[in-house]
Amino acid sequence: MKDQRKTKKQLIEELDALRKQAAELDKEDNFHPERKRAEEALHKSEERFRDLTESTSDWIWEVDQYGDFAYASPKVKDLLGYEPEEIIGKTPFDLRPEDESQRLLKIFHSIIATQKPFAALQNTNLHKDGRRVMLETSGVPIFDKNGNFFGYRGIDRDITERKKAEEEIMRNLSLLNSTIESTADGILVVDREGKIVKFNLKFKQMWNITQSILEPRDDNKALSFVLDQLKYPEMFLSKVKKLYDDPTKKSFDVIEFKDGRYFERYSQPQEIEGKILGRVLSFRDVTDRKKVEEALQASQEKYRLLFENASDAIFVAQDEMIKFPNPQLSLLTGYSSEELTSKPFKHFIHPEDSDMVVEMHKKKITGR
Repeated sequence: MKDQRKTKKQLIEELDALRKQAAELDKEDNFHPERKRAEEALHKSEERFRDLTESTSDWIWEVDQYGDFAYASPKVKDLLGYEPEEIIGKTPFDLRPEDESQRLLKIFHSIIATQKPFAALQNTNLHKDGRRVMLETSGVPIFDKNGNFFGYRGIDRDITERKKAEEEIMRNLSLLNSTIESTADGILVVDREGKIVKFNLKFKQMWNITQSILEPRDDNKALSFVLDQLKYPEMFLSKVKKLYDDPTKKSFDVIEFKDGRYFERYSQPQEIEGKILGRVLSFRDVTDRKKVEEALQASQEKYRLLFENASDAIFVAQDEMIKFPNPQLSLLTGYSSEELTSKPFKHFIHPEDSDMVVEMHKKKITGR
């Protein structure tokens, strides 16, 4: 059998031949400096792309025209727990929970059909350990030099914590709106420029304001509408101006209407982290209470007139002292009102009757 092994001389000859071939190729490249510069630029571009995809906090990917992953940056490991090579050949829907796959599949097909860029598509993905991760996806189509579509290149960003924060904000807003709408007071919120920011249904009902007045969100227009209802419109406008001129001021007053209604108005600045953004006003209908107070005041006035003009001496005895003596008691005893109320009432009783009167007084106040 012929020896297949090459001699040392033969190996040296082949190596020399390869060196000559390499030298010829180098010599040929020297005649094409533009190509060498292009190759160097391409190499630098590839290095920059690799640095970008490996250092960014987002996951960069490519899918082909069939929707299969053709590239995945290392960030997919942090986001979804997969090594890049584990998802090559999979589709994005292999990473979705079952309840999301069908919905997103329709969206994906519509995107592929348009071959247009898309942005901020929010979707739920399954981490390798089974938990759900919210991602925000944006992508652009890829075309070859002939204009043929052959996939999408995109970026995914983890928005799980942001979505949780947004949901918490929505829950808080829902709670706030429910609270505002369920309160018995009318609520109005205006900003520093006099624009209406928020109001509840009770406010509309109390002031009989139509939606067309409130829709422009112009507080001046709303003020003009309600002035005809007020008994003292100038006073009302003056108070509003003072509040708007001093954004830090708090206030309380009572508004009287021509039809006999009374509203209490509370006003205070709307402040967030030390910055005043506007003003919150609440209105409470106290008409019934005011009528009771007025009736009580009238009754007290009537009692006062009877008390002061009675022909009999009238007073209140409390803790063995004279309280609230009427003028007739001073007239009958000769003591002034100040004198009558400065000493125990037994001082004004004849000594022979003093003990008897005090004892009867004690029995009376104990119900005997």
